[in-house]
Amino acid sequence: MPPADLPEIASPVEEPELPAGIEPRSPAIVAGEVLHDFLEARTLEERLPIIETKTQPEELAKTCLAGPLPTVEGTPHPEFQESNSLEDVVDVYFSVDFQMPDGGKSPQTVLVRTRGSAPPKVVADPFLDLFGGRLEAYATHPTEDAGEFQVIVYAVASCSDPNVPDREKKLTLKLLAREDTKEIARAYANRVSKIGEMLRDGTYSLSWGSSKACTVLLAWNTTDNPEHPFLEAISIKALDWNP
Repeated sequence: MPPADLPEIASPVEEPELPAGIEPRSPAIVAGEVLHDFLEARTLEERLPIIETKTQPEELAKTCLAGPLPTVEGTPHPEFQESNSLEDVVDVYFSVDFQMPDGGKSPQTVLVRTRGSAPPKVVADPFLDLFGGRLEAYATHPTEDAGEFQVIVYAVASCSDPNVPDREKKLTLKLLAREDTKEIARAYANRVSKIGEMLRDGTYSLSWGSSKACTVLLAWNTTDNPEHPFLEAISIKALDWNP
């Protein structure tokens, strides 16, 4: 079998020289300004220039991005930052707390990405999966279709659901909107699987008992226990939220 194509080595990006006395601003500060504009926007038209998304405009028009978002409690703050030198990308993950109409609070994670010297943009698809309800809708009603979602994953080395067959051989992925929050859904996988291998390996950035932004492929298992279908984690496709 011929070797897979190797990625091209990105050439260094030359930073423009700033006038004397002016310090460069950190990616988190610039990203925070774009996030503010995204949260304060009241229409989809205002948001389109400052988002990255694979979702088609006609579908976006049916989502929460088409109108005002709930009031934000406090000031969003960057939780962590990741850099990919090959793709010349800097990702800043922000914690955002929405005040919901029922008086409750909705803790969320919002990613702002900077590509090279281009202005930062909010990565919209994880926001739609989590705050926008796409994951919750998928996890509520069994379907024959697989679903890919960008979530915060918290891995547990056991399965406590008595309705999951052979649960002693299963691991659990709690699918969250933010670390240390109640999960939106739980998905299960065999401990002897690629996901189990990743968790045991120790060289991946995903480990037992810790949270990580991941792209996961899910499917409904409706055959092992037809009276109690459950979500299976088919694979972890990426250890980030790269569209």
